[in-house]
Amino acid sequence: MKLRVLFAVLTLFFTTPLLSQDLPKGLTNSEKQILKNYSFPSSPAGINAPPSKPVRTMAEWEELEGIMITWTSYQAILAQIVDYAQEQGKVFIVCSDSNTVKTYLTQRSIELKNLVFLIKPFNSIWSRDYGP
Repeated sequence: MKLRVLFAVLTLFFTTPLLSQDLPKGLTNSEKQILKNYSFPSSPAGINAPPSKPVRTMAEWEELEGIMITWTSYQAILAQIVDYAQEQGKVFIVCSDSNTVKTYLTQRSIELKNLVFLIKPFNSIWSRDYGP
């Protein structure tokens, strides 16, 4: 019995790294090359005046009007997010072509309700880096 347990533990120990995804840590070589000539987004106009009311960050438990996603990669996962999130509120979808997104969702029998399409520039799926 002890030998079986030991064998199971050793098998798990040695096979787990083989089954896990190899996600990059830091920038890849191609990303480093792109970064050399990358121009970070900025507003040419700048901010002329401070907000007229106090600014605050909402608490994590406060209700949201909706969520924002960027339609670029991982589209199967994004479609699932849209499917379930639109039941609870608006889904703001940043994309380059709303018809492509609508077609993708329709082909998967996902309703097109509570969706707001924002045709805006983006540079990755991670909207937390440039979103509200």
